[in-house]
Amino acid sequence: MFKKISILLVAVLIISSSAVLAQKAKYAFIQKDSVLLSMPEMQQADKEITAFVNQLQSEITKMQTEHDGKVKDYEKNKATGNELVLNNKIQDINDLGKRIQDFQVSAQEEIIKKREEIYTPVADKFNKAIETVAKKKGYSAVFPSNTALYFNPKDDITELVLIELGIK
Repeated sequence: MFKKISILLVAVLIISSSAVLAQKAKYAFIQKDSVLLSMPEMQQADKEITAFVNQLQSEITKMQTEHDGKVKDYEKNKATGNELVLNNKIQDINDLGKRIQDFQVSAQEEIIKKREEIYTPVADKFNKAIETVAKKKGYSAVFPSNTALYFNPKDDITELVLIELGIK
């Protein structure tokens, strides 16, 4: 009998403590994209990435133009050219094609590294602002607003985060 009462008492305590904990949890929501797009650091990062990508694309375009020129030269001289010279041109075309492919792979890797290098400090600043606001307001967790089917507008901390970032 004592064992049954003890088990019942423990169960009641667990259920009641769970209810108390659930009542204390406070959740907030943020319009993440709106905040990120408002950050001057994000706008600058976007410009840097665009310039970097354009620079690499320009180099690829130059290499492709050179490749196309060599192919046209080969086609023009194919009927009348010396076999040794033509084979050399084919080898040049193939080598340049390989260099272009290697450069494209390398460029993609560099773009990934550059994005990480440039966007990480922006993301860190964004996350720190969210954390600061959440702690000040007593929120247990903050979720992107686009992940919720519904959220109470009073729990939207977008404006508070913008203020924390010095944007408003």
